[in-house]
Amino acid sequence: LRGLMMRYISDGRQNLAYCRARLDALSPQNQMNSRKQQLADCENRIYDRMNSLVTGRRHELMLLAEALEGRSPMKQIGRGYAYAATADGHSLRSVRQVEAGDGLTLYLRDGRLQTRVLSCEESDMIQKENTHG
Repeated sequence: LRGLMMRYISDGRQNLAYCRARLDALSPQNQMNSRKQQLADCENRIYDRMNSLVTGRRHELMLLAEALEGRSPMKQIGRGYAYAATADGHSLRSVRQVEAGDGLTLYLRDGRLQTRVLSCEESDMIQKENTHG
């Protein structure tokens, strides 16, 4: 009988501990703390993902900037080339765009030159080089 009573008391204590733990878990304070932790975890994941996206986009932007710089007219001018523009500011690409007497602006590394066309001669030499080379 004594052993049965001790077993009954032990079972009751275990049941009481289980009920207290369950009651604590269901308490508004614990539920609020749990939700706060879930929110903090979500914020951390969002922050990490945004950092990853920003880092990736910065890398893409850097690659695009390098590619753009490689095509920069100013970089070409810095290597000894000139940029020629017609009097109305359009890029000069062909002798067919100008006539003798027209004004041009030549942009060089250290400044610009205002020039006048003395004569125009078409040449197919450059066209041949482009098709054969």
